[in-house]
Amino acid sequence: MPQPLPSKEASLFRTLVRNYDDKQYKRGIKNADIILKKHPKHGDTQAMKALILNSQGKTDEAFALGKVALMADMKSHICWHVYGLLWRAVRKYDEAIKAYKQALAIDPDSAQILRDLALLQMQTRDYPGYVQSRITMLQAKSQLIQNWTALAVAHHLNGDLPAAEKVINMASTSAPSSTSRPPPSRASTGSPSWRSAPSTSRGSTRGTTPPTPTGPSSTATPTTPSITPSWRGPWLSTRPRRGSRSTTTLPPSTRAPTRPAACRSTF
Repeated sequence: MPQPLPSKEASLFRTLVRNYDDKQYKRGIKNADIILKKHPKHGDTQAMKALILNSQGKTDEAFALGKVALMADMKSHICWHVYGLLWRAVRKYDEAIKAYKQALAIDPDSAQILRDLALLQMQTRDYPGYVQSRITMLQAKSQLIQNWTALAVAHHLNGDLPAAEKVINMASTSAPSSTSRPPPSRASTGSPSWRSAPSTSRGSTRGTTPPTPTGPSSTATPTTPSITPSWRGPWLSTRPRRGSRSTTTLPPSTRAPTRPAACRSTF
């Protein structure tokens, strides 16, 4: 198991892992050196530093430091996992698979190591091993539909088509389906009460029959709205004020025709 660190160095080690994930290699090297200054035999920190050195293109230094990390802590799944990643970077897939299996022997519940192992098994066409890795991942998280489909693909690649069909049929009955869920209620969607209540504003009365008025005002004659005749164009629908100059542009059909150039007077 990994060597324990004090709280301050443990927090710095988590920062080191984030530095590697964010590709902040200079900060990662700096944080690793701070930890190794106080704990020079900490194998996990040495392994993470080796991984960063490999990402910087320093392959020889990374392998040398990775071996030192393994010698410092042979029972650390992090050291073995990093050692497998170093071998995978140089395309030595057989050595990488051996390191992954050694890491899984120490921590069999690591989903990340299982995924890396399954990827290399499929790449090296070790289909029986790929099937076994996918079965282990399915047993760990059977609620994920992608684990069922991946196992079906593994059986298909292995040439066992009946087993692949059986897994697909089991997935349709065992895995949770998103279509079987009831529609969410208003309370679950977090909709405010004023959104769910019927609106009583003026705009909500459109399309409804207005109430019949009662009393003396009900005998009043309704006024007829002014409607512009269809034969009057929009340019005649409004009349300019007295004393103001009209700026209304007439349509081309009502403008005075211009004489051709040949008929114009030359004097």
